[in-house]
Order: sequence, then structure tokens, then C-alpha cells
Amino acid sequence: LMVLVNALPAIENITIDCDNVSKKLQEAYTLDQKMRQPGAKYDRGVDHQNMTIVASAIENCGVSEIKKLHKQDIEAIFFIVQHSDLKHMKKHYPMLKELAQDGKVNMGAIATMQDRILMLEGKLQRYGTQMTMNYVTEKLEVYSLENPEYVNKRRTEVGLGPLEDYVKQFGVEFNVKQKEL
Repeated sequence: LMVLVNALPAIENITIDCDNVSKKLQEAYTLDQKMRQPGAKYDRGVDHQNMTIVASAIENCGVSEIKKLHKQDIEAIFFIVQHSDLKHMKKHYPMLKELAQDGKVNMGAIATMQDRILMLEGKLQRYGTQMTMNYVTEKLEVYSLENPEYVNKRRTEVGLGPLEDYVKQFGVEFNVKQKEL
């Protein structure tokens, strides 16, 4: 059900001026972040429009040209894909992971996207970055984790701090005793 709710309409390729792609990406990123500010009205159509720009930039300019963009442009691509639907996250995740390995995207951000993809697929997350509402208790909780006793080791490997510290911002507790591998 979450996959159906989260799905964007089909993305159609539009003409992108590869010499001016940075400007288009920064405009899209500004729109993405503006509607995610407290009190702002969320518009799923903006996500669709932004993903159209990103997908078209990748298709028209090529991954090799995308890799040459400034870090802020790569971050714009990351956030727009992260706020997209499962189909587009899965499609662009390998490229973004490669960009992270090249130092252009934070590995913790890639872990967050991986967790989101796993959650949307109904699978266990690895890093504990995704929260879910427990409708019985009416409280947020950490979405189900793969081997929760090793989560902080995995988080450290991607530059994230301990899960028990991260979840405090959501008013959530995490009390699974951690083990070493």
C-alpha cells in the first residue's frame, strides 16, 4: 500500500541544457526544501516536477557529466531523489552510492536512502534512520531493524552516531544492548 501511495506519475524526459544544468538543479532543490519547511504547504506535484528535472539531466547529460558537477548540485540530486518514490530511489541509488564513494555525497545520507528503500519494500532497515508511527500507542518508534544489536557498528561504518542519540530528536528511545562483531 505504501508503494502505491508513494508512486509518482510517469516521468517524461524533458530537454535539459547540460551547460546550464546546475542552475536548474539548484532551482529544483530550492523548491524541494521550501515546501518542507515548518508551516509550508507540501505539494507532491513539485516532487514530480523536480524528479523530472533530475531524471532528464541524468538521461540527457549522462552520468559521467553528472559526476563532474559541484558537490552542491550532487546534493540537490540526492535530496530530490530521496524525496521521490521507490521506483526512482531504486533506479538512482547505485549512482548516488558511487558518488558517495567518490566523496560527493555523505555516506550517512546514502544509508538513510537505503533504509528508506528497505522500509518502502517492507523489509528490515539496516541503520535505524527511519521512524514509523505505532498507531496503537500513538507514538513514533524506530522502524524494524535487521540485527538491532549491531546497528551502532553499522552506523559507525557510514559516519552516523549511535542510534540512541539520533532517536532522541524524535522523542524515541532505543535500548537494545549493542554487541561487537
